[in-house]
Amino acid sequence: QKPKVVIEEIKDYYSNYTANVHRGVYSIAEKATRMYEESRKIIAEFLNAETNEIIFTKGTTESINFISNSFAKNKLKKNDEIIITEMEHHSNIIPWQILSKEKGIIIKFIPILENGHLDLEKFQDLISSKTKLISITHMSNVLGVINPVEDIIKIAKKNSIEVFIDAAQSISHLKIDVKELNCDYLAFSGHKILGPTGVGVLYIKKNKHSKILPLLYGGHMIKEVSMEDFNYNDIPWKFEAGTANIAQVIGLGKAIEYFQKYNIESLHLYTSKLYKYLHQM
Repeated sequence: QKPKVVIEEIKDYYSNYTANVHRGVYSIAEKATRMYEESRKIIAEFLNAETNEIIFTKGTTESINFISNSFAKNKLKKNDEIIITEMEHHSNIIPWQILSKEKGIIIKFIPILENGHLDLEKFQDLISSKTKLISITHMSNVLGVINPVEDIIKIAKKNSIEVFIDAAQSISHLKIDVKELNCDYLAFSGHKILGPTGVGVLYIKKNKHSKILPLLYGGHMIKEVSMEDFNYNDIPWKFEAGTANIAQVIGLGKAIEYFQKYNIESLHLYTSKLYKYLHQM
């Protein structure tokens, strides 16, 4: 269920200032744009990211497809390698399998030990000069295991490998600081942190912006268009084609504001106690 403040914020948009963003100069359009971009600022601060490093998507699944699509076009060739784990959600398996079928990309899996944790020794053996990306869940949606992404990222950086973090499960359980993690990409879905469905966040580190192509093409992601060519809009809007999920984005900003009223370590401790109680029953 959603907090009342989130529901009321969405209702306010649909009742009082329904308009598209970044397109009009009349009062309700300007308010819609201001509220939409305010949510981006709230989320950027929540993750300790720059504002233009926050891209709005429909959710984690779309975000992973966004990155897999960009990698396919720009960075991958036949026999290049991507490392994921044996505990990944389907959303972090299928896009890479599609790349494997279409471009001959090799997928490698970090195995799981009997205790449910990743085999980090085997992980290091999987790395080669052809490894281009490690795409890994921060927290398993099945096992609840919190993966040592900090260690994995450090190993990846020593080998000039980019890292994508699926934070769909961890976003409401762990404090996430993208600068401290030093990941290249990170994604989560709004409904995992008290927000609406149909909206998600994709973090793209600023130094990767120039090499990333949009997933979708159309309105708003261009500055100018002629019969022959077009110019991209500034980032982050370059990556947000078409009419956005405006109400959902505004609702997500309010959800994260609400969430931040609570101490995340205390919340995690409480849910851990519930887990232990359930496990003993």
